[in-house]
This record gives sequence, C-alpha cells and structure tokens, in this order.
Amino acid sequence: ILFRLKAIESELKSLRKRKTWRVISVKDMPAGAKRIKVKWVFKVKRDQHGVIIKYKARLVACGYAQRYGRDFDETFAPVASATSIRTAFALAASHNYYLSQHDVETAFLYGKLPDSQRVYLHCPEGVSIEPSQCLECLQAIYGLRQSPRLFNQHLDGVLSKLGYSQTLSDPCVYVKRAPGVFSMLVVVVDDILHVASSKAIITEFSSLMAAEYDFKNLGVPSLMIGVNISVSKDNIRLNQSHYIRCLAEKFGQLSAVNVSYPASVHGCLGSAQCPDSEPLDVSTCPYLSLVGGLLWVTITRPDVATVVSRACQHSKNPTRAHWKAAIRILRYLLTTADLALVYPRSVRPVTVTAYADAAFANEIKQRSRYGHAIYVSGCLVCWLTKATKSVCLSTAEAEFVAAAEAVKDILWLRNFLAELGFSQSAPSELYEDNQACVAMVNNHIVSGRNRHFCVKMAWLREQVTSGVVVFVFVSGKNNVADIFTKVLSPDAHIKLTQSLLCSMGVLPRGE
Repeated sequence: ILFRLKAIESELKSLRKRKTWRVISVKDMPAGAKRIKVKWVFKVKRDQHGVIIKYKARLVACGYAQRYGRDFDETFAPVASATSIRTAFALAASHNYYLSQHDVETAFLYGKLPDSQRVYLHCPEGVSIEPSQCLECLQAIYGLRQSPRLFNQHLDGVLSKLGYSQTLSDPCVYVKRAPGVFSMLVVVVDDILHVASSKAIITEFSSLMAAEYDFKNLGVPSLMIGVNISVSKDNIRLNQSHYIRCLAEKFGQLSAVNVSYPASVHGCLGSAQCPDSEPLDVSTCPYLSLVGGLLWVTITRPDVATVVSRACQHSKNPTRAHWKAAIRILRYLLTTADLALVYPRSVRPVTVTAYADAAFANEIKQRSRYGHAIYVSGCLVCWLTKATKSVCLSTAEAEFVAAAEAVKDILWLRNFLAELGFSQSAPSELYEDNQACVAMVNNHIVSGRNRHFCVKMAWLREQVTSGVVVFVFVSGKNNVADIFTKVLSPDAHIKLTQSLLCSMGVLPRGE
C-alpha cells in the first residue's frame, strides 16, 4: 500500500506540472458533453533479469466511453516495425556505432488536446473538488484514444526542430547525417533507440531533449519491447529469455520436460491434415492467449515462426491436439530460452542478401507455404513465413510467389537504407533453390506452364533488369529459408536454427 501511495503522488505531481486539467463547474460543460471515468492502474516495472526497479501508478481515462466526433477524431499513431529495430542493431554492429536508449517520462501528457476535442473527467481518487465540479482535460492523458497520436505529433515537431529527418520507409525512424556524423533514432511510443557514430552526439541529443521533455538517458540498451539486449565489443545479442520464462510460468510449464525441436513432422502442425481430436475448452485452456504470446516471441526467434504461424491458423476452432502442440512450442522455447539473434561487431560494407523458398501444396486446401530470410551486412533482420492465398499449380509457381514476396521486402530495405545514407549500388543477391524459377526469371520463357503467372514473372524480370536484385541458385540443403516452409526433422531444424541465429553453441537436447 505504501508503494502505491508513493506512486500515486508521483503521478499526480507530473499531472500538476503539465497543467493537465482545470476545475470547472458541471453547469459550464458544453451541451451534449459527457464526463469520462478515470481509474488508477498499477504496474511493477522490472529490468531484463526480472528484478523490480520501480512501482508505477498511472491515471488512465476510460477511453471506451469516448465518442467519435465529440471527444476525438483521428487516432492512428505509428510504431517502429521490428525490422527497422533489427536493422538499427545491424548497422550498429557493422559500423561499431554507439548505442543508447532514451525514455520520455509521462509522454502522453505532452500532447495538447484541441479545443474541439476537450474531454471532461470525473474526479479521480487523490484529487479533491466539489461535487458540483468536474475536470476539464487540457492535455492528453493515458487511456484517451487520441493520446498516442497527439504525442507522436509533438515528438515529430521536436525532432524536426533538432534537425532530424523522418524517413518515408518508416515514419518512426529519424536520421541526421553530415560529414563524419551519423545519428539514427528509432521511436517506439515513448522509448527511443539511438544509434550514433560518436558518444558526443548521444550526449548532445540527450541535453537538447531534456530541455523539451522529462527525458532520461538510460545508457546502453538492455531491455526494449520485451527484448533483452546485450551489447559487447564482440557482438550484439537479442533474445527474449525473461519473457519466455514469464510465459512458461503463466501456463504452468516452468518445470516441464525439455524438448529440442518445436513440433513433430507427423504432428497436427506438421501436416495439412489435422488429426481428429476433441474440441478445446478455451475457458480452461486459453489458446488465443497462448498463441498471442508465442507470436511475440518470434520478434527474435525465427526458428519457431512456421510452427507458430500454423498454430495461429487454428485460433478459431482449436482442438485438444492443437493446445498440446502449442504447449510443446512453449516448452521448446523454454528449453532454448537463452538462444539469441547474434550480430557480430566488425566493420563491413552494408549489403542486402536474401534466401527464398517454398513448399508445394503442403497447407490446408492445397495452399503452398513460402518464406524468406533477409540479411543486412550478414545480420538477419527480416523474415517471413506464410501460406499462399490461392492454389499454386506447380512447384515453380510456388517458388515465384516466394521470390516475389522476398523482392518486395528487399526493395523496402534498399529504399530504407538509402534514406539512412547507405545506398545500394550493386544488386542484392537472392538465393533460390528452384532452377526452373531462376531460369524463367533470367530468360524470357513463356509457355503453357507459366503463362497464367506471367505478370508476376514480368515484374521479377524488371527488378533483375533494373539492377535491384540478382537471382543466384543455391542447393536446397544450404537454403536457410527452408525452415519457413514446413516443419523440419529435428536434425534439420537444429542445423538451420544455428545458421539463422548465428549461434556458435549447440542447442540443448531434450526428448
């Protein structure tokens, strides 16, 4: 109780400092305006090791009571993509740049509510007013639908004033370049990842931002969006070991038997034909909650992307077999919780390379599954596993779908890197293990076998001709994208996982 009272007082102090509201008579409220309830939300903040570092109290408005056109209009606010965040770490690793993490305290309170969107609040606990009075909200507070957007607009204005340019590829990435100077900011709501060519740039940025916000320089990043970050002179490691263990504790798996691969080739996630099983009682086995947690782990664990994707396919009508399969994925993640994406720190050129692959008609309703892995300077930053939306009529067609989707992400990454000052003069290499696909891209071959997907083929040829990408044949056993097309045997899974994560260790072995 004492910790909560101290946390409440700290939050009220911030609200008063920002002049968040003013007290008015209920009679002075505009016609049709409604008062919105508020409540206190308490949270224990922990570090990457699970140690408590702060008790937080947040006054939150019940935004569900707001009405469009009366209390708010636009609500969209962008958030940096996981690929952008990983690319920032890849650039830091390949150029030995400095890393820093910053935090804006009580960020949403900096967004000013327009006069046309004034919100009226019931009196919260800890604030004393007359029964005939209410609070007119002048600044955005947590819980209001427009708060994230208003803060994002405020932050954008401040960063623009400091000379940072917003990238078109990702509106939450900002860059400032000059001879011998590189400064890149990746914004995730109120957290900022800073990649800079010198410590002086980080120090200057911190002092300038402190003049605008209640701003903290947290130093070398250690925890961001639930990802543990370890920065050393040799490498940068990204993993989610603490999150995985919390997820395992939530579903009672902390003492479960170790498993060394996430799914069986012959199990319900390894085959398009689901075995008969009794329906799952989701009131006692929250399947959606489990697969949602597993999805979040794929931020740093591409080795489970395929099986998690297949588990998500059954979210509407899961069975007992699907629940057991999803629990097995969690047990595998717990067994291998310390595995990390490893980005070696050594100066090397910025290049984009990719692997693409597809499996023919191995999904429900004879769909095919395809996937790709894309590297920036040898660091894995982007991957995909997905079932085709329509039936492919041949292996070559499935491979074309995989190649086209990979080239789309390659194009985005090349444009993104160009905006950051790393233009790609040479075409990006795309490794493909289907010779028919490579031959049809490099040669103008039109026949009855490929006429029905000639538009996609023409587009890929155009990217090759314009120097965006070059197709390179690679044998199937050396194609790391194979892990994104199907459930693999244990030995194949371990081999490709080590290759993807750049892990020098050996995966723990279980049953």
